[in-house]
Amino acid sequence: MENNNSNPNGTPSNVPNPTSSKKNLIISGAIVLVVLILLVVVPHLRKGGDTKTTSDQMTDKTESTTDSTTASSASPLSRADALAAYADKMIQANDNCQMTPTKQAQLKGTTIMVDNNTDTPHKITIGPKTYTVGAHHYTLSWLNLDPGTLMVTCDGTDTGATIVVQ
Repeated sequence: MENNNSNPNGTPSNVPNPTSSKKNLIISGAIVLVVLILLVVVPHLRKGGDTKTTSDQMTDKTESTTDSTTASSASPLSRADALAAYADKMIQANDNCQMTPTKQAQLKGTTIMVDNNTDTPHKITIGPKTYTVGAHHYTLSWLNLDPGTLMVTCDGTDTGATIVVQ
């Protein structure tokens, strides 16, 4: 009796072809490798480098370098461009670690610029979140807090500055 269920090479169709299995295994492995690489590389490219998030409700988006870095994942801004873009949504440390402006009001969900306009790095704390900001660098902070007044300190010292989240 002849088996009508055979492959072109003469083997019955219910017998696995070892060459086909190896090809499928290699192709599957290559696909998995490509997916893993994309999972690692693409988020890093989208974020524009070193992006930090916290479990706090207030989150810093990125930290800048002096000349040209990422101020947000959408578009990189130099410090000069960020100063212009966030002129009304910024708090800035001077040489005495005093903050300008000393009082401001921002809506919940607003992103503000935390700028260090000094020659030394400083730890700037806004409410529950502390940022280490390098000399002449900045970071962006998302004010996703319930309405209230946030105290601002610089290197652990009360600056007298506040941000009212509305």
